Amino acid sequence: VVSHAENSDVALQVGSYSVEENARRSRQRLLDEGFSAVIREENGVHRLLVEDVAEHRVESTQRELEVLGFPGAFVTR
Repeated sequence: VVSHAENSDVALQVGSYSVEENARRSRQRLLDEGFSAVIREENGVHRLLVEDVAEHRVESTQRELEVLGFPGAFVTR
């Protein structure tokens, strides 16, 4: 059993959208590329996250996302 404190996976915020449909389209692109992508809505803002990224893979995942047209992804917890 791994406790949450021992879990080294993080999420990367890939984008923030005011229009939900735009977030959904981008999420589908990421899903098609094999990423674990989710949308979190708060106060009318749709945040697109790639979840379950191992900490040691953050930089390489950021590079992959940039190649796919998602520059500037950052770690969020």
